[in-house]
Amino acid sequence: MNLKRRSISVICLALVTVMLLPLLFSCKKGDGGNETTGNVNSDRLYLDDLGEFDFGGYEYNVLSITSEEGTYTKFDVDEITSAVLDNSIFYRNREIEERFNVKFIASDDTYPKCYEKLTMQCETGTNDFDMIMLVNRHAYAAAITGYVYPVEKLPHLNLTKDYYLKDANEMMTLGGKQFLAYSDESLYTFQRATVIAFNKTMAANLKIEGLYDTVKNNEWTFEKLFEYAKQGVKLDGEGNVEVYGFHGHGDYVFSSFIVAAGETYVEKQNNTLKFTAGSNEKIDTIANMELGYFKDGTMGYNFDYKNMNDYVQTFKDEQTLFHGTVIGKLLLLKDLTWDFGALPYPKYDMEQDGYKSRVVDAWLHVVPSSNPDPTRTSVILEALASGSSKWVFPAYYENSIQGRTLRDPESVEMLEIVRSTRVFDWGGITWSESIRAPIEKQVFDNQSMSVATVCQSQARVVSGLIKEANEGVKKLIEEFGQ
Repeated sequence: MNLKRRSISVICLALVTVMLLPLLFSCKKGDGGNETTGNVNSDRLYLDDLGEFDFGGYEYNVLSITSEEGTYTKFDVDEITSAVLDNSIFYRNREIEERFNVKFIASDDTYPKCYEKLTMQCETGTNDFDMIMLVNRHAYAAAITGYVYPVEKLPHLNLTKDYYLKDANEMMTLGGKQFLAYSDESLYTFQRATVIAFNKTMAANLKIEGLYDTVKNNEWTFEKLFEYAKQGVKLDGEGNVEVYGFHGHGDYVFSSFIVAAGETYVEKQNNTLKFTAGSNEKIDTIANMELGYFKDGTMGYNFDYKNMNDYVQTFKDEQTLFHGTVIGKLLLLKDLTWDFGALPYPKYDMEQDGYKSRVVDAWLHVVPSSNPDPTRTSVILEALASGSSKWVFPAYYENSIQGRTLRDPESVEMLEIVRSTRVFDWGGITWSESIRAPIEKQVFDNQSMSVATVCQSQARVVSGLIKEANEGVKKLIEEFGQ
């Protein structure tokens, strides 16, 4: 079946019934407790409270970051195919186009180019794009520079709705102000939450059982993980590591244990940011723990950023028991012929109150401050948020992850734990290039150095960043008002 883009009034509703109705009936999220079930007629399934708007056929231009396997960032597709996730995007967009009389014009580019185009648009006062997708660090840099509309100036956004990511939005406020609005339209915030895959066959051979129950019983701790990881290590005849207990890309592992322990590089105290990693003994303890396991061969890291997916091959080749990764990258394992499961990162110890799941990065569409019509754009943003909760997230979760990748219902339960325990660290996301990445690199390049020592070398840069951010927020509050 190959249907071109056209009015949804007849075609889409018929196809929804055949292809996506199971997703709608199984979707748990809704508006104030209402489930997205029942009649598939689009005018009875809106999750938002938007009224009637007619934008006269306006061409709504959206620039997104180019999508790749394991990182799904498509904004639009032109035709219906056999791909359920693509089709969910198609239905969402055609519904919004018909509902508000707009036409989406989608394009994509690399994330540096997206930031460049936003900056150029704002500096020249043009309106080439109504929305532009940015990585978190670029989004906040743009926000505190005044290049992004703050949320309160987009009148039709309702952040109390269930399709907004309240955890992200609360953690990422600055000076008590909300500059970015994460919603289910930002699928990337789920894709980039950290997770641990494990080889079920290897675990069974080692008599490691009940991992899911260990998590559910809140007994999944660092101690328990590395007790099992040590059992998984296998050496060759010359004493070299042949099979690791735990392996992953450094970007997805080192700081994930820090966040899993309830710590962050930057803390928010009374709406003010503070760089606390250098004086945090617990962070230093965790880093030393990781270095120790790295030195004795229990853990292995891949720090290659040019070939980011190469680390996955170690798991595919059954050369590690546990595999540190992110949810989106689980799709790279969908063709495995042997069984694997998924787990959240463990707690620091039994006293810790709950699991903490690090989000490596969070990309979203922002509204350039040069946009001449924030009212119209806020309507479309709200509709995209509610429409993504209705169409896109269920398709991604239940088809791409649950249906095509994970092999058991328990792993799906584990991802629900990850989703509900996400943590966004300013030092690990917004200033990852200036805080997290240099700390990781220096600690591993100079394995005798403590995190505190490395932090001292970064203190001046970080202090400047935080001061700039706080001053930028103060200026924006003065400009836009309280």
